[in-house]
Amino acid sequence: MCLLRKAAEAWEKLLNLRYDMVFGRKKKSYVVSLSFERYDFPHLVGMQYANDVDFKINSAEYYGEKLITAILSGRLDPKRIEKNWDRIQKRLQVLVNLQDTLENGFSFFLFSKAKVPRYSKIDAEYLIRNNHSGEMFFVFLDKESGRYFCKSAFGSEMDYSRNQTPLTLLYKCRVEGENKEVLFQHPKYVADTI
Repeated sequence: MCLLRKAAEAWEKLLNLRYDMVFGRKKKSYVVSLSFERYDFPHLVGMQYANDVDFKINSAEYYGEKLITAILSGRLDPKRIEKNWDRIQKRLQVLVNLQDTLENGFSFFLFSKAKVPRYSKIDAEYLIRNNHSGEMFFVFLDKESGRYFCKSAFGSEMDYSRNQTPLTLLYKCRVEGENKEVLFQHPKYVADTI
């Protein structure tokens, strides 16, 4: 199966989920309620690198929230993006594995682009580094209109978590509709902030 389609299917599953997490550092807590929207997907998969590709669909569909539908319905031919494959392949792999990363193993950091070892355009509040699959990839989170979202995601040989401020996971809960499942709770943490 095409990796672009796998990423679309993985993101589609995330649309029904929210992850409520609490992190701590030096007696200060950081509350993150991470949600997912269709309109976040195009940038995350790297459609900005495919602006010269004719997908044979209306351009509004591959820059907007209709991209997932176009991919899953088969109207967008993923083979047309192959010339940009080097730039997007690791992004797609990150999205395919994102739920597994969020539920199993990651490190979390306050993020400052000024602390990145080389120049970075990424401006985000938090950074997730995958610890579970053995691959090094990063997800950058930011807040807009009161909602935390995935701003960027990619694999890299450079460790973006280097020089960043690590936070300790205290609590993690997956929310699907009215159902809540606590995935992790630190023994000394009392869950009353979410």
